[in-house]
Amino acid sequence: MFNDTPVDLLASYTPPQVTSTTTGIDPELATLATSYTYNADRQITAAAYPEGNGFSTVTQAYDTFGRLGSKFDPLSNITTTYQYLTNAAGVSTDQIASVVTSDGVTVTNTFDGFLQTQVQWSSGYDDEHVA
Repeated sequence: MFNDTPVDLLASYTPPQVTSTTTGIDPELATLATSYTYNADRQITAAAYPEGNGFSTVTQAYDTFGRLGSKFDPLSNITTTYQYLTNAAGVSTDQIASVVTSDGVTVTNTFDGFLQTQVQWSSGYDDEHVA
């Protein structure tokens, strides 16, 4: 079942019940709804997903241009930060220059105009010390 906000955004989604009973080993099956929170620009700022007997809330923040700036996942305890390319005139574009995670992973994109020419991945781990 889908529920909407007063401004016609998705407020929550409850999937069909998996079993015919709400008792037994999975009594929470009837209430596994995913819910969403929005900012004034109608962008999702939080999504609460069913996880075990409770919920896990993934949060998102946006930069001053309304682009995704960061995302936090409490299950992995990792924050992902998005950085955007600036053109030759110093104007920020919507092209993602890099994605950096709090656990040391970095993905860097290289562009020639609008054409993506290279993707470079690195992590905070030294290959010699990986077991």
